[in-house]
Amino acid sequence: MDIVKIIPRMKEFHWGSTDYIPRLVGQPEHKAKIGELWMGVHPNAPAVVPALDNMLLKDFLSLHPHFLGKHEQLPFLFKVLSIEEPLSIQCHPTKEQAVAGWAAETEKRKTSKAELLNYQDDNAKAEMLCAITPVTALCGFRRWQEIEEDLCMLMPTQFERLFARCALQTNPIASFFHTLYRLPEHELHACIEQYRTSLEKLGDASRCEPYLSPEEIAMNCIRAYPEDPGVFAPYFLNVVHLAPNDAIYLKPRVVHAYVRGNGIELMNNSDNVLRAGLTTKHMDIDELEAVMIAEAQPISLLHPAIDYGYLHFMTDSPEFALTVYDHTTHTVDHGDIAIMLCTEGETEITSGSEHFVLSRGECCLIGASVKTYHVAARGKAYCASTKDNG
Repeated sequence: MDIVKIIPRMKEFHWGSTDYIPRLVGQPEHKAKIGELWMGVHPNAPAVVPALDNMLLKDFLSLHPHFLGKHEQLPFLFKVLSIEEPLSIQCHPTKEQAVAGWAAETEKRKTSKAELLNYQDDNAKAEMLCAITPVTALCGFRRWQEIEEDLCMLMPTQFERLFARCALQTNPIASFFHTLYRLPEHELHACIEQYRTSLEKLGDASRCEPYLSPEEIAMNCIRAYPEDPGVFAPYFLNVVHLAPNDAIYLKPRVVHAYVRGNGIELMNNSDNVLRAGLTTKHMDIDELEAVMIAEAQPISLLHPAIDYGYLHFMTDSPEFALTVYDHTTHTVDHGDIAIMLCTEGETEITSGSEHFVLSRGECCLIGASVKTYHVAARGKAYCASTKDNG
């Protein structure tokens, strides 16, 4: 046995959708909002192996180490995201930062709930997002001149009074962020009111369907979090629009928030999230500032290798890469552990005498012991693997 079907785990989030992920896996619409579908071994939502009485995938891999090959554990976490409202503004640590942060919370873990901690594990977390449907996201800080120009226009009195001095600092972006997130409540309220009034005057002129404009994002954020400094994020972070099959890669420490759309997310096997607004969850702004990159960061699309109907996205992270199969066939001859998810039609996987057919919403684990396998996608499928696998 070198290939085995697995059942992913759905996760509820207030920003999710009641229907997209349930429909994907063949379930009726849920009352609760499902934001993520996890395929991996992370303890926060581990996949299971149905052929073995729903054994946890981590336990299965311990019993069958040939699936892992050279890896001690599954090196990536594979997800589907369904986003109807903005996620929290967040960033993730490097390996060194995660190790230090995890160690610093050793005593706190004994008495505190996990959701009140900054670190859920000691792993780095870089990530990529590949759009299934049109996606709008906020990623990386804009240039200070752009931040200053737009916010001066949208809240002229308050910006001049509270933030103009940031331009005189060595790092204006860091100074602006620090000041914004420490404003007294009455000052923040005054800023948001002037900002809201300016946005309302813009009306529908800024609409850019099927995506969201900065003005639309800002108004959505104000409706959901009317007293949150994160409502200014569409003007201090880059607004990025992804068409289907477009992808971006975010290194650790890049501040971001996904805003709307459905996509495939692939990352290190980590759930470390440091938040900075648009959430009711735990936030530690001091720790986030210590981790984040407070510099302008233009975000570029990933450029995949394209060959006969499939796309192969590689990143700077050796732990993960993504291949998209769209009505095509392909032979993979560099074996390493991988997870295949079918999202449309059917996908056949053949290796020697083993033959699997995945229907929409089904996925399987392909062991590192499989050196060659053939993929026939009569629809669309996504394969998460390591950088060496292709």
